[in-house]
Amino acid sequence: MSLSESNQLPLLRATLQDIVATQAAQLGESPAILAPGRLPLSFARLHQHITDTRSRLWKLGIGRGDIVINVLPSGSDAAVASLCIASCATVAVLNPDLLELEYASLFEKLTPKLVIAYPGQAQAARGCTANQCDRSGGAFSKGSRRVHHCKRCPATRQYSVGPPGRSG
Repeated sequence: MSLSESNQLPLLRATLQDIVATQAAQLGESPAILAPGRLPLSFARLHQHITDTRSRLWKLGIGRGDIVINVLPSGSDAAVASLCIASCATVAVLNPDLLELEYASLFEKLTPKLVIAYPGQAQAARGCTANQCDRSGGAFSKGSRRVHHCKRCPATRQYSVGPPGRSG
C-alpha cells in the first residue's frame, strides 16, 4: 500500500517528517537511501536523523522561514542533510566549488542563518560567512560542530557535519 492510498495521513497536509514517519512505521528497517559503497539508510534511521536534526537546528534558533545553505558535495550525505533541514527550515543547496564572490552574491540575496559543510571543505563559503563580521568569536575549529556565531553577526553561522561516509 502506498502512502497516498493509506488512511493514516492525508497527503496534502502531510509534512516531510510526517511522510517519513509513516514510512518508518510501515517499512522500518527497509532501505530508504542507497548509495554505492555505503550502508543503506533505513526509513527508521532516516526518521531518527530528521528528528535529531530538527532538534539541533531548533537549539541553534533555526526554524520555519529561516534559510540554511547546504554546501556538501553531491551524494547521499547531501541528500539526507537536505531532507533533514527541509523538515523544519528552507534549504538552499549550493555548489561547494563556487568562488567566494559567487557565494557573497548568493548569501546577500538568500540571507542564510546557517551554512552546512564538511570540515576543511567549501573554503570559499567559509570565507564568505567569515567576512560578514569582525570574527570576535573564532573560526572553524577542529572538533567543534557549531563554529561561527558572534553577537555582532547573528544572521549567519557555519556548522560542520561529521566526515563523509557515515550514513549507515
